[in-house]
Amino acid sequence: MPQADSAQPTGTSQRYDLAVVITSPPRAGASGQEIFDMVVSGGVFDLSVVVVLDQQGLLHMANDQPPTGQKSLAKLWQSASLFGVERIVVRKTAARQTAVSGSTESIPRSPGMQGVESLSDEELSGVFSQSAQVVVL
Repeated sequence: MPQADSAQPTGTSQRYDLAVVITSPPRAGASGQEIFDMVVSGGVFDLSVVVVLDQQGLLHMANDQPPTGQKSLAKLWQSASLFGVERIVVRKTAARQTAVSGSTESIPRSPGMQGVESLSDEELSGVFSQSAQVVVL
């Protein structure tokens, strides 16, 4: 499994087996727990996974999410790297278009979302072109 280089610039040289684009808020349609399970299932099968938070999916970053069943979404996302999630990114234009004052910095982030990168549409296009599969939730 390719390892993400933490010193690597926000470029597109990293190859991913799976890119998961989350566009829905944690409480709409599939629950936050189900989305998280789908994301980490790739890592269980030794796939390199990148998560892209877009549109209302940015709300997964918020620290004040109510628990799903018995588990806090913040704690689930904090453990994502243990399950093969190599990178979590947000689309810059989505951050400007959501109710987060134009910046992802205004979201009270959960501990698992502290290293989230903000990418332009061009950079995201590169991530998608370097991904074997892209799934939109």
